[in-house]
Amino acid sequence: MTQPQKLTEREEEVLELIAQGYRDKEIAMHLSISICTVHNHVQHICGV
Repeated sequence: MTQPQKLTEREEEVLELIAQGYRDKEIAMHLSISICTVHNHVQHICGV
C-alpha cells in the first residue's frame, strides 16, 4: 500500500480557504493565482 502524498504549503492554503467557505474564484483572487491552478490544487488535495 502506498503512502498518501503530503500536501504542499500552497495546497494547505487552498484547503484552509475551502474550509472557510471560499469559492474557487475567491481563492484564486485571494492567493493571486488562476482558477485553473486552484482546480489543480483541489484535484491533488482530493487525490485525483
